[in-house]
Amino acid sequence: MLNDDLYRQEILEHYRSPQNYGKLRNYTLKAEKINELCGDEITLRLLISPRLKGPASTRRQGEGVRGGWIKDVKFSGAGCALSIASASLFTESLKGKSFTQVTKITQAQVIKKLGIKVGPTRKKCVLLVFETLQTILKNDKRKHSKKTKRYT
Repeated sequence: MLNDDLYRQEILEHYRSPQNYGKLRNYTLKAEKINELCGDEITLRLLISPRLKGPASTRRQGEGVRGGWIKDVKFSGAGCALSIASASLFTESLKGKSFTQVTKITQAQVIKKLGIKVGPTRKKCVLLVFETLQTILKNDKRKHSKKTKRYT
């Protein structure tokens, strides 16, 4: 019971003073998502830096953001305490991760970050930021595949 109270307090702190809330002026990727059930909305902006590790000769041509890492991330929008707190915690965990690492994040990991049990009706609130990231990844994948598509 004490742990639940501590986690609830942390959620309220992230709701009142969310980390990474605001807008990036210079961003590489952006997506917006609305939870149709409750009206929560999130806009997520990522600043992707090119991969710095390894010699330039080992980089693939056209690699773009897929070989980079997240230098900065911001979110904006409005929503319930769970939605905003989840976005705050989630964006903190994205900083410094490679684009490849980000593609491997699961819904369960996002929910676990809150430290409380989330019922089925509130899952969409908690996962709104994750779904926004998935939109970014899908859009970038389509953009990347169009650039590298070969016609024979």
